[in-house]
Amino acid sequence: WRKDGDEKKPPAYDLKKAAVRSTAPHLIIPGKYKEWINARCGDMDITKLAGRSTVIRVKLPEIYISLFTNPIDKKEEKQEPVDIEDLIAHGRTLVIEGRAGSGKTTLAKHFAHMMIESRDWKGLEGQLPVLVFLKDLKGFDTTGLAGNSDTAEKLLAYWSKATDSFLDVETIRAFCEAGKTVFFLDGLDEIDESLRELVVRSFHGIKIKHENCKIVLSGRPHGVNDAVKKWFGQRHVEILPLLMTQVEQFIHKWFQFVYESDRSDVKKTARD
Repeated sequence: WRKDGDEKKPPAYDLKKAAVRSTAPHLIIPGKYKEWINARCGDMDITKLAGRSTVIRVKLPEIYISLFTNPIDKKEEKQEPVDIEDLIAHGRTLVIEGRAGSGKTTLAKHFAHMMIESRDWKGLEGQLPVLVFLKDLKGFDTTGLAGNSDTAEKLLAYWSKATDSFLDVETIRAFCEAGKTVFFLDGLDEIDESLRELVVRSFHGIKIKHENCKIVLSGRPHGVNDAVKKWFGQRHVEILPLLMTQVEQFIHKWFQFVYESDRSDVKKTARD
C-alpha cells in the first residue's frame, strides 16, 4: 500500500497486487534420496541363500524375477496370472498379501529402485517413489491424532527423520499436488494394530486429497486385517506360489551372476 503524498487531501491508498513467488520446491527428486534408495534397494538380501558361503553382493535388478497374482477383475474362469508390478503401474491403490518369504519387500524395493534408475519405468517418468518400511514408524506417538492427511504428513516426517532418507515432507507434498507420487507402505504385519489402523486411515486421507497419487500396501496375511480391507480393499491381491518356470528363471539368473562376477569359487553353470 502507498499513502497519497498530498497532505491536503484525505488519506488515500493505492492497492497493488504483489508478485507472488511460489515457495514450493521444483519437482526434482533429491540426489541424497536417490542415494538412499540405491543403498537400501540396489542389492538383494541373500542372507538365507548364501548361508556360510563367501559373501557376495547380488544386484537386485540382475536377479529379480516377476511375481504374479490372479487378475483382479475375473471376467472368465480361466485367466493367466498377471505381473503384480503391472497392477501397481495401472491402478491408484493395491494391497499385496503374501506369506513370509514370498517376495513382498523385494518387490517394493525393486519397483522403487527401477523408478529411480530407469527414466520411464512402467510409464511413471518423473514420479517420486516414497518407500516406507512400516517398522521404522515404531515409537511414533499416536496420542490424540486423527486418521487424516495431516497425520499422514506427521508420519512421513517421523519416517524421514528416523531413517535419514533426506526426503522432506515439503518435497513429498509438492509431488503429491502434481499427482506424481507412488507410496509403498511395506510391513503391515510389523506394527501393532492401533498404529496400523492410524496409518491406513491417514493414507486414505492422502488418497482422497491427492487423487492421482498411488498407494501400495503390503504385508503378511495377519497384517492385512479388517482396517486395511475397509480403506483399501477394492484392489487386493495375493502373491501366487512360484511356478516352475519362475524357479528355473531364478536359478539361471543366480548362477549366471555368480559365475560372471568372479567373486566366488562357484564354477557351476546355470544349466548344471
